Amino acid sequence: ERARRIAYVPQHGAAVFPYTLADIAVLGRTPHLGSFTVPSPDDWRIALDSLGRLGIGHLANHPFNLSSGGERQLALIARAIAQDAATIVLDEPTASLDFANQTRILDIIAGLATQGRTLVFSTHDPDHALAAATQAVLLKHGLVLAQGDVAHVVNDLTLSALYDVPVRLVSLGAGDDGFGPMTVCFPVRRSSRLGKSHNLREN
Repeated sequence: ERARRIAYVPQHGAAVFPYTLADIAVLGRTPHLGSFTVPSPDDWRIALDSLGRLGIGHLANHPFNLSSGGERQLALIARAIAQDAATIVLDEPTASLDFANQTRILDIIAGLATQGRTLVFSTHDPDHALAAATQAVLLKHGLVLAQGDVAHVVNDLTLSALYDVPVRLVSLGAGDDGFGPMTVCFPVRRSSRLGKSHNLREN
């Protein structure tokens, strides 16, 4: 019953057996199956639809263990979608992914949140919270440093206290490429280190 309400997406996934991406996705239907039953045609349709929604339907028969990190992560998210749970918990869903796949995953998370689902994800990158979250909880040494609306919680002061380095947020306007406006953050290098860096370049 709990699995019908909450789906979990791990940070990394590996299959012991030679499963395909479709096999991984259809595992999300397990909470809806009776004892000693196998996935029905409808279960397979739901699984394949979930892969298609994430843009990897054409890879349904591709071996999971031979897929890229981004494709594996998308397949695990497809499994969670096929599970049809109201809440999806993701453990660092963008870890070890390139910029393209990070953006793709964050767009999917934001999109699922608009469809009546609750999504909870962990991340070490505040930019991801700014891009895809509405609420944030900042944890430091296992304790809650701040929590609330992302717009209020993720700021210069809280991030500097969280990481013990100066952090700045910058608002970017819409560019010619059609993206933006957006807010990004970055750590500020200390002036002494910047000075040494400039001297090295000048020499």
